[in-house]
Amino acid sequence: METTMKKSIKLFLILLFITSLESCVEEMLSPERFQKKLTEEKGVLIDVRTSEEYAEEHIDGAINGNVQDVNFKKWIDSLDKSKAYFLYCKSGKRSAQAMDMMKENGFKKLYMLKGGMIEWRLKEMPVVKKEIIKNSY
Repeated sequence: METTMKKSIKLFLILLFITSLESCVEEMLSPERFQKKLTEEKGVLIDVRTSEEYAEEHIDGAINGNVQDVNFKKWIDSLDKSKAYFLYCKSGKRSAQAMDMMKENGFKKLYMLKGGMIEWRLKEMPVVKKEIIKNSY
């Protein structure tokens, strides 16, 4: 016969395990791992910088959702919480802010680019750049 203490410990461990299964997956990934995980998960890539920064250059396939915009929280409320989301900004500060907001709003699969676009460019990862049209005369 098990003691009450052993039963309590087993119950606690079972509850802890169940809770960990339901918890939010959040990872900070290197550029290489970020790109690989994005391909594997087929998640939604969000550039949380300003529209001007996004227009200058961004990761191919990214949508722009400026975390500093007053409507950002309303916008993320409209997103499908069952999907995986991959966030990046210039250095990581704004994507961490966006991740916190999304986590608070029930998103379960969140990934962040470690070092943001600065690290992405240092690793010479591909970007979409704004085309500057020059006159030919």
